[in-house]
Amino acid sequence: MADSIFNAQAVPPSLVDLLPILRVAKEVEPGNFRVAYLCRLYVSEYAHRLDPTSSGAGVHQFKTLLLQTLERENMLTLKWRREHSDVREIEQFYLYYYEKFIKTFQNVDAVDKADRLLSEELAKLYQIAHVLFDALRSTALSVHAELDEATLETCMKIEEKNERYALDSILRHDPERTGLQHPEVLEMHHLIEENREVSAPNNMQLVDPKNNGVQHPEASWTYFFDTKTREISEGEGSNDSSTSDCIVSNDVFRARTDIKCGIPNVLDPIIHDGSAEPISIPLSLLQDITKIFADERKIGQGGFGVVYKGVLQNGYVAVKKLLNSQTIDDELFYRETNFLMSVKHKNIIRFLGYCANTENIAIKVDGSGKCGKYLYPEIRERLLCFEYISKGSLSNHLTDELSGLEWHIRYQTIKGICDGLQYLHKEKDIVHMDLKPDNILMDDLMVPKITDFGISKHLDGISQAVTRRCHMSLGYCAPEYLHRGQLSFKSDIFSLGVIIIDLVTGRKEDPDIENVLRRWRHRWNRSAKYPPLGYQQVTGCIEIAARCVSHDPKERPYILDIIRQLDELDCTSGHDDDANESTFSMISPYPWELLDIDPLELHFPFEAGKQILCLLQLSNPRDDYIAFYVQTSSVQYLIEPSKGIVPPQSKINVTITFQAQKMAPHRMMYKDEFVVRCTLVNQDLTTENVTEDMFDEESKVVDNVSLTVAF
Repeated sequence: MADSIFNAQAVPPSLVDLLPILRVAKEVEPGNFRVAYLCRLYVSEYAHRLDPTSSGAGVHQFKTLLLQTLERENMLTLKWRREHSDVREIEQFYLYYYEKFIKTFQNVDAVDKADRLLSEELAKLYQIAHVLFDALRSTALSVHAELDEATLETCMKIEEKNERYALDSILRHDPERTGLQHPEVLEMHHLIEENREVSAPNNMQLVDPKNNGVQHPEASWTYFFDTKTREISEGEGSNDSSTSDCIVSNDVFRARTDIKCGIPNVLDPIIHDGSAEPISIPLSLLQDITKIFADERKIGQGGFGVVYKGVLQNGYVAVKKLLNSQTIDDELFYRETNFLMSVKHKNIIRFLGYCANTENIAIKVDGSGKCGKYLYPEIRERLLCFEYISKGSLSNHLTDELSGLEWHIRYQTIKGICDGLQYLHKEKDIVHMDLKPDNILMDDLMVPKITDFGISKHLDGISQAVTRRCHMSLGYCAPEYLHRGQLSFKSDIFSLGVIIIDLVTGRKEDPDIENVLRRWRHRWNRSAKYPPLGYQQVTGCIEIAARCVSHDPKERPYILDIIRQLDELDCTSGHDDDANESTFSMISPYPWELLDIDPLELHFPFEAGKQILCLLQLSNPRDDYIAFYVQTSSVQYLIEPSKGIVPPQSKINVTITFQAQKMAPHRMMYKDEFVVRCTLVNQDLTTENVTEDMFDEESKVVDNVSLTVAF
């Protein structure tokens, strides 16, 4: 019936897992039309699980034709049903199939195990029975029916034998023995024959997606031998010394045939085609490319999932395995998947596909009786697949003003984050809820890409307590959400403000704009790279951030206002004359800088048991006398001189000594360890008259310069 849509060429590449079921349906059709129909009905259910949104190429058309065919077949095959229910119909056929065919061939096989043709035929029968039971289980679950003990006992017998004949299944699909024509494969074949106790892969119905889903015999050989040699080499099979030689031979064979084998890879074409739509991805493929979610492939973890690096033949992907998959509402999951599929923006991580896999695993709960009693709980896996970003998260690139990313990269990063957030807020009506540097990835060109959004919004309905715990990224969470659970677009704006401060200063605390500008000027002078609008951009970003982190959400700007202000900074034609920013000369100290201090970060190359010296230079470019006082809260330093007066147009060197220590300091970097306090004084004031109190007088202009320390 309807052979045209059930052959291998008609099945879309993303639904290749359906082929074994379709083949079984065709195989059993002469014996029982109704069972064949129920197998195809199982195909329809499985197709929806593989691609619930019908996003893959040709999937929608295939599903439509399949449903139309099933509607016709349902009425036609009802008259062939011998039992009163579909569950009993397929169950009785399953038991009949075992008694009539499998047991008969088992007896023959016991007499003549050397007959390869009989062994191959038995492998075929076992696989048909395996698919029949899957269809039976699906039918029973749909009507909440229990299976008979005799059926469960038969299933266990079949599954025990099914793995034994996996190799024979390949031979059945390779009648010409193309694989055995290679000496290396023949040698491998003999080795595996001697290690029959080694478990074989469950699914040997391999297809080549580049060949319209048609079975590729050599691909099956290569994949199977690769699996076998790996198992044997790990000690599960023979310890024969020829094992390693065979493994090498297998590599030679794979290189010679140049066949991309194993699980059909639907991801490689997508990552190289920026216009390709997201697809449903088989769980087996995601397991394969992450080494079954091995710890060595883990690249990140958040409140809702663990992210793994997936290694493809021609690239990489990021696979997010959601936590607590059992509690995720499928309706919400698919709604979120629909949203991810619709997101396309240069500053949003690219979504490649999803996996929604559900299996029912038999668990024995009662050992009484001949077979015992089993439960079939659902084992659910929900995964999301994204483009792989090589530079990692923004948090890996955050430093203070004196090191790390250049200013123009930081500024473009701020603008990129704002553009991505504007897309989410205005075009998608989405609140990110957990915006922070860990959730912003940087690509090879240092373009920021927002990630890890959306799912958290839907998970919020499960449990308020869990949601709050997962979403509270302290330091980035808006106070109204942290304390009262109130959520709005302004919550993201608060997080954005903290991120801007992070990018400009490398610190989260309220920035001292004068010290921030001083440190950037110091860096620009050292590198001789003077951004024409650096002064305005740094100042503007700090002002924007200050409004964003306002305690009152009403006082925070909307994202469009922020973008408008950033655009205005780019269009500024001039800049502060006092800043004297130029590509031809050094940037002079800003008006509030009384002394030009170098360096602003003190370096002490630690050596055990030795004193370490660092020279601090205080320059006075003014025509005034400047008094200074160097303060520190640590007793490990000796400062000479700790106070003094710098005459006009002159310099003074201060030596700071780190006292000898047996062990290096616990922290490799201290922030604001030193403060140099400066103020204008009369020329007749002497060093002895310089006191700490004089810098606290309200009538005096005081410049407090913070110095950081690095070991």
